[in-house]
Amino acid sequence: MKKLNLPYNFVPLSRAILHPAWADKVSHDHPFRDGLSGELTLRIINDTPLCAGGEQIKATKDKAGTICFFTDENDRPAIPGSTIKGMLRNVLEIATFGHFEQVDDVRMGVRDISESSNFYTELMDEKYIKAGWLNYNNGHWDLTPCLMERVEQREIIRHFEITEPKWNLKDREDPRKNNRTARARYRLLRGLREVGFYRREIDSEDENQVLTSVVLTDPKEESGAIAETLHTGFVVVTGQPGKDFNHPKAKQKDFIFHDPRENERMKVPDRVISDFMFIHQDSDEWRYWRNELEHNRAVPGVPVFFKQTPSGVHSMGLAMMYKLAYENSVHDAIANTNPAHVRATWPDLAQLMFGRVDESEPDGRNNLRGRINIGLARIDDPDNRAWKSLTDSLVLSSPKSTYYPAYIDQQRGGNTRHPYKTLMDSKAELSGWKRYPVRDDYQEPELTETVERNKEVQVRLQVVPPRSRFKTRVRFHNLLPAELGALLWSTNFGGAPQASHALGTGKPFGFGQVRLEAEAMKVVPNRDQIKDAVDDSDVADEMCRAAFIELMNDFWNRARSDQSEWIKSPQLVQLLAMADPFVGDREKEWNFPREPKEFADAKKGTDRFIRQPYVDPQEYESGSEARFGEYVVESPGAFRQRAQELAEEREEARHLEAELAKREHEKLAMAKPERALMELADLLSPDEWNASSFRKLDEHIRKQILASADLIQEVPRDKVVGLIEQAWSVVAKHDKQKDSVGKAVKKLKRAIDDKSVR
Repeated sequence: MKKLNLPYNFVPLSRAILHPAWADKVSHDHPFRDGLSGELTLRIINDTPLCAGGEQIKATKDKAGTICFFTDENDRPAIPGSTIKGMLRNVLEIATFGHFEQVDDVRMGVRDISESSNFYTELMDEKYIKAGWLNYNNGHWDLTPCLMERVEQREIIRHFEITEPKWNLKDREDPRKNNRTARARYRLLRGLREVGFYRREIDSEDENQVLTSVVLTDPKEESGAIAETLHTGFVVVTGQPGKDFNHPKAKQKDFIFHDPRENERMKVPDRVISDFMFIHQDSDEWRYWRNELEHNRAVPGVPVFFKQTPSGVHSMGLAMMYKLAYENSVHDAIANTNPAHVRATWPDLAQLMFGRVDESEPDGRNNLRGRINIGLARIDDPDNRAWKSLTDSLVLSSPKSTYYPAYIDQQRGGNTRHPYKTLMDSKAELSGWKRYPVRDDYQEPELTETVERNKEVQVRLQVVPPRSRFKTRVRFHNLLPAELGALLWSTNFGGAPQASHALGTGKPFGFGQVRLEAEAMKVVPNRDQIKDAVDDSDVADEMCRAAFIELMNDFWNRARSDQSEWIKSPQLVQLLAMADPFVGDREKEWNFPREPKEFADAKKGTDRFIRQPYVDPQEYESGSEARFGEYVVESPGAFRQRAQELAEEREEARHLEAELAKREHEKLAMAKPERALMELADLLSPDEWNASSFRKLDEHIRKQILASADLIQEVPRDKVVGLIEQAWSVVAKHDKQKDSVGKAVKKLKRAIDDKSVR
């Protein structure tokens, strides 16, 4: 299997989804019986340079851009609360088996010519591709088919008197000087140009084969034999990828669209035009044609290539091998794991806590306000100006979600003809939640020679140095104990000491690895009956986390129908592994692909790249996948029970403390002999017998009783004999007869028997 070290990996989506049973009771105005409100102080410590992005300075031809650190009103570094909230929410969505719905439902496009026999090249065989003019008429888009000829680029520039160097211009030092794009070539042609053309026979080595080439001429040419075969059409150019037309393996021809079939005009289906717009919306070529349409300069329309089926237009694009929309949308693939991920009727736990906007209901009746508010995290050392430092130039290109060897789950594979699963497959599933695993270091990678020359794609990050410290307050309102436990768990992944989050810009290179520490927590219960459970913040923290874990284990056991632990689920195994900087294959960390060709080459041949899980689940004794379904889980009652037990324990402790105080008061009023006997009785009733309790008993007998002859004479024999027998029984039980305490008990017994000290 080929290696392709990616800076990201995925936590698999779950077939089981957790729905809290109390979702319809969540409110800011109607408190839960066991609801908790309060404030949590969080400290954020970065182990690698951190850039919480603020103002961005755009790159120029001569200088890389800059992403400045976000600052507060005093121009000091700070982290927006929304950034921290998004980070914690994502962890919680994964850990609590929430909906995977924060993705647009689009049908992405693919243009994959890495191999001549893959799924794309089979679907886009030239014999199925037609030409036509796209226009917007009377509120809808329609397509008029036409005929198409291939014409040599050399013939185009001859006819329009454009020099070859100008046509093929591509300045590596200045990306703006590039005439190889479709838009630039239309500028050279001065727009969509009508031409006359005819076919000329050319010499062929094969006597049985007739070869022709297209010759351009004035469209009004009417002389001799040429007039009999003359056609008129429009020159259509589609740009020049790779080398110029002089190279034998390069693209050498463009097109002439001619003879439109007005009687075959057809309406473009909404789905097809939606796919076309999504695929081309950001392209320079579509911006050009949209402008031409608006100013009525694209007289015949926009030249497009399309594929037609018996039901009508199947797809279309701006080049002959255009980006083809996948048969299935992103939501289709998500629904293959569980439709509730994208068509949820019940909120998940993260939505209940952080808020929810239900776009399916325009009136907002299903929207939920969040019950957690995170404030601005300000730096603890505001006078430290080291944060003004800049990294070396980086390229922060976004991963392409169309790279199916990684983004589509390949663990079950494709078939022998098409070894990869793609969104063309009706059963394709997404790989899951994308995460950037944290690392034990960071790196500022060297740029390739090509990228080094192109300053406009480079950026520098303004960072705070490692071990900077920020502090923020998290305010929560009317959370159930399990919900507060979920919030606390998400801050440090359940208490793993080395667990870290990835925050801010530059995560692929190890920037922004942060740890969160809870410094203080104040909790106010909605009712006094559980006040004792939350007075001590450490006790409240422990009990709320336990309630959350109980909730998750209950869900996982129901989803699995066994007694396995939630923490050993495939989702938690991968999530926790990617949060641990000392887990994973350390040898491959920084050997990331830097050129598009590396991604294309990895898909070729029999030894293909297929993304593997970040860690082998077997190493962590991972449980198997849960059963498909949605599981409504009740809030655990253990917190209420434990709170009641704790209240009873504290009431008992207060009662015992009062009894002890009363007993001490009574001792002060007693005569010395009686007080000595009472203290002896207390020493014979410890919570447990240990070295300390035997030592105290020994010291009391020797120093308080045996040391005073008068005391021995005054002690009533009938009151002390029982205590002596009890003491001896304890000494014998613990085999202390020959120890100092045993000898002291024997001596006291003899002293009482003869009322004298021997």
